[in-house]
Amino acid sequence: MPMASSGSSYTLKPLMIFIDGGYLRERVKESTVKKEITRKGFETFIARIRNYVSLPLVFGDLIRVYYYDAIPEENDERRIELKPFFNMINSISPCQVRLGELVKTDNGYRQKGVDILMAVDAVSKAYENHFDIAVILCGDRDFIELIKVIKDAGKRVFGCYSPEHVSDELKQFFDYRIELNNKLLNELVEE
Repeated sequence: MPMASSGSSYTLKPLMIFIDGGYLRERVKESTVKKEITRKGFETFIARIRNYVSLPLVFGDLIRVYYYDAIPEENDERRIELKPFFNMINSISPCQVRLGELVKTDNGYRQKGVDILMAVDAVSKAYENHFDIAVILCGDRDFIELIKVIKDAGKRVFGCYSPEHVSDELKQFFDYRIELNNKLLNELVEE
């Protein structure tokens, strides 16, 4: 374990990252020239996020990255486009993809069950003491109650979000903040 300059040791605390994949993919599409997240880019992104999780004499020991998104029904052509992407994320250690449904509506597509998957996993893992530090990548105010519950379990919560696409109210509930700037978003599409 590395030593701090004062002679005291750093402490590693279990860290889990919970990613709202639809939110992340939309930010990449809006902010980058290349619109597809690559394997190398995602690995670099996860390493960078992990490095942002540092407190005085505390570093995050990455246990798992959960990536939440939705996949269309079997007979939808978008499934063919998305399935290889989800398989790629799932093949990166220590990532796990959790999928809800992507349902076609009159106005396009709508995710079903994704936020609840994320909430159930984060809360259950918090209360089972699988992590001490959580990074939650999201921007929707619907996640406020999730963050409150995780904090009530005695966990630290880092929020990761795009400054242009986040609820002001949500930002107030994070213990610490990581902004998805253009540098981070561009790293996601590196070859």
